Amino acid sequence: EEYGRRVPSLDTLVQDYRITGDVAFFLYRPRISSSIGVKFAELEKSVKAGDKHDRKSVMSRQEKHFGTACEEILGPIFEAVKSLQPPRVWEDLNYKLYVVFWSLTLYDLHVPKGRYEEEINKAKDVISALENNQEMPSSKKKKEQERSEALINRLQEEKKRQDDNHQLVLGWLRQEKDSWLNPKVTKNRTLTQFLQLCIFPRCCFTTTDAVYCAKFIKTLHTLETPHFSTLLFFDRVFSDLSYTVSCCTENEVRRYGHFLYQPLDMVSRWQ
Repeated sequence: EEYGRRVPSLDTLVQDYRITGDVAFFLYRPRISSSIGVKFAELEKSVKAGDKHDRKSVMSRQEKHFGTACEEILGPIFEAVKSLQPPRVWEDLNYKLYVVFWSLTLYDLHVPKGRYEEEINKAKDVISALENNQEMPSSKKKKEQERSEALINRLQEEKKRQDDNHQLVLGWLRQEKDSWLNPKVTKNRTLTQFLQLCIFPRCCFTTTDAVYCAKFIKTLHTLETPHFSTLLFFDRVFSDLSYTVSCCTENEVRRYGHFLYQPLDMVSRWQ
């Protein structure tokens, strides 16, 4: 909340402080996530006690509330970004897709279930080792067991919380995906703007952003986004590889490599 109060609006960051769109979204993104979370919580609190509470009804209601929260928070941003680029750019690239891409985080698109299970199993192994340890004082053993059990509970709760958020985000994206790409614009023109304004700037920003870009493409593919060609996207990325790398610093190339690993992994699984 304190961060949200201190960070100016996206419009102010871009127009008054002359910050580029990628950096402006980097600064403003936590405020977006927080605002959506707060609005979603408000809508959930308004649910009447007599409403249905079976799992299907709850998920349907939560997806509706999450979509409403996203629409309310992102609505002003949709209008603000129109001034970032000339009108002809938005003819090729839908500004809603641009905002969605820059507003989400890796936390929204990917749940590292394997890593969670790995850490939970490590904690369980510690508990088993403590139970078999006859030399450790019982008071210390009990304390260490309680610490490991608390860690397991925290990891399970965190995993569930992230998975619930992930499902809500996917549900919202599934509802919005049909409006992202204009069938009247050639796929090459759209991809050119998408690569220049979204993928290239963000995948070179941080390693986490590089992985996020790859997961976003995978999400577009998984959702079967109309008029988006995953193969054409991969072809453009790898065909222009030498030109892209030659314009990057050593650190940017390293981050770009993290991005390229994910598509290569996807392609290898298709074989």
